[in-house]
Amino acid sequence: MLDIHESWRIYKPATLPDSSQSPMEISVKKIEAKFPRDLVSVLKISSQTKIRSYLQAIAKNPSDMNAHLQAAIVLARLGDRSEAMKYFDKIVAAEPKNAAALNNRGNIFMIEGNYPAAQKNYLAATQSNPEDAEIWVNLAKSYKAVNNMKKAKESFVRAQKLDSSIKNKHKALALELLNAL
Repeated sequence: MLDIHESWRIYKPATLPDSSQSPMEISVKKIEAKFPRDLVSVLKISSQTKIRSYLQAIAKNPSDMNAHLQAAIVLARLGDRSEAMKYFDKIVAAEPKNAAALNNRGNIFMIEGNYPAAQKNYLAATQSNPEDAEIWVNLAKSYKAVNNMKKAKESFVRAQKLDSSIKNKHKALALELLNAL
């Protein structure tokens, strides 16, 4: 067997000289200008590939809301928010108190800057699952986004009472809302 370290004593490993060049930044706008609608097509193909197993589960059992939820979460993480929202909407239509779907709908609304819709979904999620501290944190963030600091602080304090580690997980928010770590 060849011992690479022994070989390095005799034959020095090849190294490349340092370079002052760095990779060029390519914006989505530039890609779209050169290849119109191709990026969207790639996203759709990638999305469908990554949720294939969930789509198969849904085909076998259309009422499998967990498969819908997992597919929606994957789509949202990939940036396909409109497609993810279709799945979340279907879940909420079938299970109006599904806290995970409501919370994730709120997340999409937050990303899109629709803070009232985000608050509505987070509130519904907290009513469905009042023991989930992360939903209360999301609600706090949605209130903070519209400068309702009183409700933001109340929601964050509620989250902290449910889970003492929240303050450390969300240090910047804790500093802003509670004025101390």
